[in-house]
Amino acid sequence: MSNPGGFPPVQTNDPRFAEVLAAGQELLERNANDALACAERLLQIDLDPRALHLAAAALRKLDRSAEAEQAELTAIKASFAIQELDDAAVAGHEGRNEESRVLVERFLSTAADNLLALTMAAEADIHAWDLERAEDRLRIVLGRAPTFLRAIMLLAKCLTL
Repeated sequence: MSNPGGFPPVQTNDPRFAEVLAAGQELLERNANDALACAERLLQIDLDPRALHLAAAALRKLDRSAEAEQAELTAIKASFAIQELDDAAVAGHEGRNEESRVLVERFLSTAADNLLALTMAAEADIHAWDLERAEDRLRIVLGRAPTFLRAIMLLAKCLTL
């Protein structure tokens, strides 16, 4: 694979990973093919949800929607390994819904496009009876990953309450 933009090799815990990711986001506006190449290079390092989101965005711009959805679904799966989201899931499972909500919202403040986090936040919104906000979040998720079953089920629940 080529080295788009001549970016140096990085690891996900390296601050340069975020720099290369940001450069890929800038490339997305000018050249989706180069942005996709950048995302693919980052994905050689690690199956990082942020790089998968970049790949999905580039694929959408290239009218490759099925591949974009697969990248989004892979990002959702990869997001299960994020400690902050795991902590929020445990809190929710243990009935500490407000703590779960706070943890997810804190995570979203730095990763607003994470579809797993948006789904978890929507679930917390449903528990708090903020159905309009839940619906808005779930429609964002399903707009990018229309076959994500958990989001489909939560949207159905939201619309029937």
